[in-house]
This record gives sequence, structure tokens and C-alpha cells, in this order.
Amino acid sequence: MKVSELQNIFIEELKDLLPDWKFIKSHRHFKKVEEDVVWYLHVACIYHLEDFDAVGNVVAGLVFRCTSNQPQGAALTFKNEEIS
Repeated sequence: MKVSELQNIFIEELKDLLPDWKFIKSHRHFKKVEEDVVWYLHVACIYHLEDFDAVGNVVAGLVFRCTSNQPQGAALTFKNEEIS
């Protein structure tokens, strides 16, 4: 079996294990939206002659909703402050 076929089987298994996540093939990541958080699980494969290593990275993106009189599409500015 080719390594690329093994990778496809691996991705299909992940789809079964992550039923609430949508797989975006063009970006090679899974995406899940929960209220104001968008989760991404990116899967990278490191190929070897007969197998591969899979590496996953998780990113959480916050969705900010404008509730003031600020016009839609206006830029928001955040200060880089230490939180203790």
C-alpha cells in the first residue's frame, strides 16, 4: 500500500473520531465553530519510505462581535498588556 493511501485512511479515521468537526481538504485541517470560538486542528504528515508521522496543531480563534455604535467593518484596536 502506498503511503498516500495510508494517509487517506488516517484522515477518514479522524473524520469518524471528530464528527462535530468539518474537514477542509484544501487547507488540510478540521474546523469546529462553537459560539464565539472557531477551532482549527491542522494535520501535517511527515513521509517516510513505508509510513508517515502525523503532527497536529490546534488553534482557537475568537470571534468579536461589535455591539456599540461603531460602523460595521470598523477596525478594533487592542493594547498589548500583561495580564496577571
